[in-house]
Amino acid sequence: MTNEVVVGRRGDIRKLTGQSQLPYLIGDLSILPFEALPKGEQKEWEVGTGISVTEEDDSPFFGGPFLGNTTVKTGGSESATYKIVKDDGKLVTIATTYKLVSPAAKKDDQAIEINGTGTFIFDRELGITESHKMKRSVAVTENGSTVTIPMTVNYTRMPLEDYQSQEKERQERIAKAQKDHAERTAKANAAARAAEGKKLGPEKKKQILADLNSSQWPNIARRLRGMGRFVPHPDDFDIAMRVKELQTHKVVGVYMPVRQLWLKLDPIVEASKKNMSVATTSGETSAGDNPFATVEEKTVAAARGLREWTSGEFKVEARFVKFDGTKIVLKRKDGKELSVPISLLSAADQKVAESLREPAKAKNPFE
Repeated sequence: MTNEVVVGRRGDIRKLTGQSQLPYLIGDLSILPFEALPKGEQKEWEVGTGISVTEEDDSPFFGGPFLGNTTVKTGGSESATYKIVKDDGKLVTIATTYKLVSPAAKKDDQAIEINGTGTFIFDRELGITESHKMKRSVAVTENGSTVTIPMTVNYTRMPLEDYQSQEKERQERIAKAQKDHAERTAKANAAARAAEGKKLGPEKKKQILADLNSSQWPNIARRLRGMGRFVPHPDDFDIAMRVKELQTHKVVGVYMPVRQLWLKLDPIVEASKKNMSVATTSGETSAGDNPFATVEEKTVAAARGLREWTSGEFKVEARFVKFDGTKIVLKRKDGKELSVPISLLSAADQKVAESLREPAKAKNPFE
């Protein structure tokens, strides 16, 4: 906890930002070191105030006698006495007593009483408390029973040089943690850039697919967040397709990162499909090798490649070239072209041939 306390010259609290409340009405830890000092030169003095004690049932963390009670407000009083027992000109040692009481317990109420003693040492040169040791005894009476909770609080001022040394070590730890984080991030980014578009190893691919197909959505979300630099290799198209499928996931924790990832993967997949199509047209590779092709596209691609065509008892290995009216043109491996009536092909080959027929273009009525 961090608090900011502004204190007057005689220990009065001028400003308090933040809270560090201790249990059982002991007080705010950040202001316990500060005690009210007298205006004059008296060796003994007393401070007393009236108070309102509010008891609620929202303190399960500390438990104790207040747990389970409804909100109750009662009056009471608080007093403290101070006596200088030693003064060497620099350090002043002051003995204290403390007492807080609420009205006596009635049938459905509680009575609270706090008694304590302590010693605090004030540094005249620095104008602050050097140390403060206090003991408190909290007694809560209800329904004829009394529960007593002993408390001890010790405060010692940290010397400036020790604080500066501690703060320096803290800043060094922060700087080292930031440097280590930056180095790990840079290393991870470099590894991710080096892996972009390269084929995944079988074990890595297995892990990714296991996470993306997990029944536990946190596993899916964690994997998606770690795929920021993923660029699919054609052999890893199934991972890209699984990412696409996950866009229908109903959990926002999955839907949001998968949408962001697919926005990046979609143009890469489309570009791969187009490149495979161009390569097929130029004869460099087969469209059947395109991992991003649909089932229909793969069927047509296979039909366009070198395959066995059948006509009765005759067979030939050839590639489909084009339709020529009611005939198809095939090219044998030796380069010779054949024009074969489609009606002479086997029933299966006729279906294949029909799948390769270009759809008729609609006639423009305005030409």
